[in-house]
Order: sequence, then C-alpha cells, then structure tokens
Amino acid sequence: MLLTFLSLLRKSKRPKSEPASAPPPPSQPSGRLSSRLEDNLDVLRRVFGNSSDVIFREFTLGASGETKAAVVYTECIANSEIVQRLLENLMIQAREVGISDAAASQSSGMERLLQFTVTVASARIETELAALTGNMLSGHTIVLLNGEAGALTVDTRQTKGRAVSESNVQTVVRGPLDSFTELIRMNTTLVRRRIKDTRLRVENVQLGCVTRTDVALMYVDGIVNESVVEEVRQRLKRIEIDGILESGNIEEFIQDETFTPFPTMYNTERPDVVAAGNSCSR
Repeated sequence: MLLTFLSLLRKSKRPKSEPASAPPPPSQPSGRLSSRLEDNLDVLRRVFGNSSDVIFREFTLGASGETKAAVVYTECIANSEIVQRLLENLMIQAREVGISDAAASQSSGMERLLQFTVTVASARIETELAALTGNMLSGHTIVLLNGEAGALTVDTRQTKGRAVSESNVQTVVRGPLDSFTELIRMNTTLVRRRIKDTRLRVENVQLGCVTRTDVALMYVDGIVNESVVEEVRQRLKRIEIDGILESGNIEEFIQDETFTPFPTMYNTERPDVVAAGNSCSR
C-alpha cells in the first residue's frame, strides 16, 4: 500500500509535457534576391512583418515608364532629405540615362543608375538578402529594379543626434570639454581629430543577434601590440548574446578577471583620454 502511494506521488510530480511550439523566425534572413520586383518586395515585407516604420515607395523609370522600380528604407533612421533627393534623381535623371538601353550598352540597369544617376558618395550593388536588411537597419536606402537580381544600397544614414557637449561625469578645469555621444561615427571622429596619423585604424563589428549593435575597435598600427589586438578581435567574435545595449555588456565578456581590486579596463566618456590611450599603445 505504501509503495503504491509513493509510486502515484512520483507520477503526479512529473512535469507535464508542453506542446511543441513553433521555432522562432531567424534573426537574419538568408538567400539571394530574385529578378522579379514583386517577389523581392514580398520577401522584404515578410521579413519586416509589415512594420509601419519601413517605407516602400514604388514608381516607374524610363522614357515611357517601362521599368518598374521601388525604394525601401527605414523611417527616421534614414535621412529623409537625402532620400527625397535620391527619388528626384531616379525619377528625373533616369529618364535621360535610359534604363531600357542597358542591354545595348552591355551593362545592367542597376550599373547605369550607379554610374549616371545616384549622386550619393557611398553606394554599391548587393545581391544577398542578409546584407540588404542589415544596411536598411543602419539607415541605408535600397533601390530595386524589375528584371535585376540585385539591389542598389545607398548610404542615407541620419547623422543628427545629441550635440557634442561637456562631460557631466569626468569634468576638468584644464583641457578639452567635449565628450562622446550616442553616435559611433561621431565618437570615432572626435578621436581622429586628435590623432592625425594615417596609422590610426578603425575596425567595425556588429554584436548582438537581435540588437546588431555597431562596435568600433580603434588602435594605432605600429604602436600597439598586434597580438593584443588579435586577442581582442577573437574575444569579440566569441560574444554570443541577443543584445548589446551598453559598453558594460562587452566588458563582462572580454575581461579575464571580473572580481579584482586592480583595474583591467578603463571607461571614459572623454575623447582626449581615448586618444592618449591610443598614443600609448592601448
């Protein structure tokens, strides 16, 4: 009787099997673009889940509007003024270029747009879906043409942000008063203004499977220990986490000792301190 009771008790404590849930969608899409504009737009709408901040603008190109085209960008991350000028160039100048004459000139319509129409300095042709979506989330605008198995990614990133101001934490009486902001390119510029040396290297990497946070590794080539730089690169590559929201998340992954009275890393919001560290092989 007692054995039967214990057996029933053990059975009652067993966790109930939960129904299998559908696997989550991949964080980054894979595959290549199609030559049909409608298929590419459907894929992008499905990837972004018809998000309201992802803008799709369809139009036609050519002297008689024979070529269907579309631009896709992320609102507020892309600069609306640059996107507007890009659309004007595509709709006006593309008629003079002649997209339909691409076959006769032995170049694709996308290449003719890149050569004769797009006036933005940074632009290139991409065919991988993962690269396109990553560029879009960074502020690039995607140009698609019907009949082209590729897309034109144009740098239209929004550079406006919090202005460079005085540090509220690390205040000084003598010395520069500017401090870092939330824009990574502005921060690297503040350091490069102080180190006018061609050996200053800036290597960009994205961390976080979900947040895809931009991280910059800066050092002066020829001064820094190359083995230390390579070790930092490898430690950054080994970081596997959903989100990187502040520098402390990276620090926890790459430092050797987390509990030590001796500082192994230094945090600062002053670019002159970073420039001094780079000059001293850090």
